[in-house]
Amino acid sequence: MGIVILEIAIAGAYVASRVLAKDERFELIQNIATTLTTLGGTTFHCANLTEANCTLTRLKCTDLSKATLKRTNFYNAQQLDTSKLNGTILESTPVRRLAVSKNGHQQNYQNLNLQGINLTDAELSNANFTESNLNEATLVRAVLLAANLTKVQSIGTDFQRAQLTGACIEAWNINNSTQLTDIDCQYLYLRNHQQERRPSSGFFEPGEFAQLFQEVIDTIDLLFQNGVNWQALNTMLAQANQTQPQTQEIQSSQLSQSLSPNPMVDQNQPFSIRSIENKNDGAVVVRIDAPPNADKADIHQKLVEAYNNALQTIEASYQKQIQAKDEQIESYRQQQAIFNQVLLNQNATQAQNPADRHIPTKLIHFKLTTHTHNRHHLINLQIGEEGKLPFLDTTATLPSSQDVIDHYQKWQASYRQHLMAVSRPIRIQAPKNQLTNINIGQLRSELRALTQQLHHAFNGWLTDESVRPLREKLLENLNPNDSIRIVLQTDNPQLWQLPWNCWEILERYPRSELTISTQHYQYRDFPTETQRPLSNNKINILAVLGSSEDLDIQVDCNILQNLPHSQLTTLTQPSRQTLNNQLWDTPYDILFFAGHSTSEGGQGILRLNATDSLTLNELKYALQRACQQGLQLAIFNSCDGLGLIHALSDLSLQHLIVMREAVPDQVAQVFLENLLTAFARGLSLPQSVREAREKLQCLENRFPCATWLPALCQTAATPPLTWQALKND
Repeated sequence: MGIVILEIAIAGAYVASRVLAKDERFELIQNIATTLTTLGGTTFHCANLTEANCTLTRLKCTDLSKATLKRTNFYNAQQLDTSKLNGTILESTPVRRLAVSKNGHQQNYQNLNLQGINLTDAELSNANFTESNLNEATLVRAVLLAANLTKVQSIGTDFQRAQLTGACIEAWNINNSTQLTDIDCQYLYLRNHQQERRPSSGFFEPGEFAQLFQEVIDTIDLLFQNGVNWQALNTMLAQANQTQPQTQEIQSSQLSQSLSPNPMVDQNQPFSIRSIENKNDGAVVVRIDAPPNADKADIHQKLVEAYNNALQTIEASYQKQIQAKDEQIESYRQQQAIFNQVLLNQNATQAQNPADRHIPTKLIHFKLTTHTHNRHHLINLQIGEEGKLPFLDTTATLPSSQDVIDHYQKWQASYRQHLMAVSRPIRIQAPKNQLTNINIGQLRSELRALTQQLHHAFNGWLTDESVRPLREKLLENLNPNDSIRIVLQTDNPQLWQLPWNCWEILERYPRSELTISTQHYQYRDFPTETQRPLSNNKINILAVLGSSEDLDIQVDCNILQNLPHSQLTTLTQPSRQTLNNQLWDTPYDILFFAGHSTSEGGQGILRLNATDSLTLNELKYALQRACQQGLQLAIFNSCDGLGLIHALSDLSLQHLIVMREAVPDQVAQVFLENLLTAFARGLSLPQSVREAREKLQCLENRFPCATWLPALCQTAATPPLTWQALKND
């Protein structure tokens, strides 16, 4: 009996704990318990509590089932979890907590029923309300900065004086009862993932936000997937206007100023065209003025039916007129398509010359100069297009990076300790003795925590309030589809080391890549001094396989041998003299090094063999000669290569790929294969580096932070390199 009683007690305690934790599996017991506890308590069953103020109210064991809670204020209400809430929005735990705390910062409320909730003065920055029901809710003075309101139902919702800067309102549902007075909004996005910024540049003037979306409320959108037949559209409007009462007053408007007015549409009729928009995928949106408080769904259906009927009548008429004349029918359709294209394309020159529609690569100079007295950084930001003068040039001051550098040094020590323990072989000259008495799990956990701290500190530094104007300029002038090359130009080696690939600007723009450059450089486009012995227009590659103790660098060599349209020369653990002579005597397009290397005293040191080591500066004249004969790219698939960056300015080497830190053998091999595959496929060198770097993510379960390692070094004056350019040089 004692055992049975103990088991019953344990089971009861477990059930009680799950009920208190609101476990859905015990929902029946929760409901029974709540019903029992509310017996004899205060009851508002089916009561109308619209706009009631329950702030700080103690609601223990209160029956609120099926009550009307429209705009009811539950801010800091106490013990609401013990109340009976079935039949109300407060049944949902996330909704209940939000109604009580009014703090939903960075929380997910996707697909929730929040109808009538009172969120006055709520903190909702970066909250996700995608496809939620916010009908008749109160969000007066709510902070909705960067909130996601995609497909939100907002009929009758009160947004007065809310802060909506940076919010996404894709396909939200609003009407005349939605309150948009005194909205505080500098800009917003019409598509998810921060796309389609409005305004495209600058900020909304006071009152512009409400003015813009009042226009959307008062119109009906007709979508035509394959262009518009203007004669059918004219017939549709004429029929719609004939059915309207003669006394109805509807303000008419003209076509968009960017389009020529359609001579077939009478703009003085009650139903009139407000604007026409080309969606660039063959679809056309015609926006029609709608009567106030009209049933837009019914009008939309009738307009579509009228248009389709008119279109069928017109096409039947043409069929009768030109029977058996297929050529004339084809001519009519071609003329109709041309007319649509000319009318809807806002740039006639681009329509006639498809080559002009090519989007050039954006070039961003990000120059950082460190002040010696306070360690602050002067930023000079220039934005332009490759091969052209910048169209924007501005400056700002960034706080000291010392805190970020301190985080990096802690991360670096942890990374190297972890690598020495679990990731051998690596391409750095490491001590022979192995670490003992180590806890791999603890090392990895520590590295993961330091990685997150460094990531947070780094992006926090770059989003400091002092550089907000520069960040806004970047967002205004860049598009997610742009090909972007960002040149980090600084002489501070500590800034080269930072994980720039984690910068939120690079993550926001998938076709961007950051390259590193020294502050001072001299670009030299060397003339070809000798006739290059090209063999069937092939790319000449010199592969230097250096000291490879514990490494399998033959894999690198095999990858190079499989490249198309290339000719490979291999030097295995050469002496200084052999390497020097090879660079002097034979023209090469690409120089490749694999083996052990390190950076000491700011200089990159390459281990050629068991006895010989050298810096690039010790090959200065040979490398200058190689550059004069056509050498354009050097790839150092070895460890700790940032010390080699000085070769950009000292040796006039145009393109350099190195590893920021010690690199495991397998990571180096996978990166090289993916890099050369993308490069030979036709991607530019920056795009190839980004693709190959991101493909390393699949290895990060074994080799943490592998995607942080590769770095492309390239001066701002150097145009992006392509495989085809190398091949035809």
